[in-house]
Amino acid sequence: MCVNKFKFFSNNLLMLQKLTSDILYKCIQELKKEENKVKINENIVDPVISNLTSRLYPYIVILFIMYILVIILVISILIIIILNKKK
Repeated sequence: MCVNKFKFFSNNLLMLQKLTSDILYKCIQELKKEENKVKINENIVDPVISNLTSRLYPYIVILFIMYILVIILVISILIIIILNKKK
């Protein structure tokens, strides 16, 4: 009885693995088609990237401004140090 259950489980597991493998293979084949790539790009990738950039844009601008300010401060400090050393 125990051997029967094991065979049943083993056969079902093998069938499930084969089914999963087949489904995955079919999905990959469909995703490789050019028309599907275009659809994915136009309907998923582009809108997501557009949304992300529109949400992140203010933060990127703020970071850029802060970077510029830090560079200006460093240059100013260096100039002040150089002028103080000459005196």
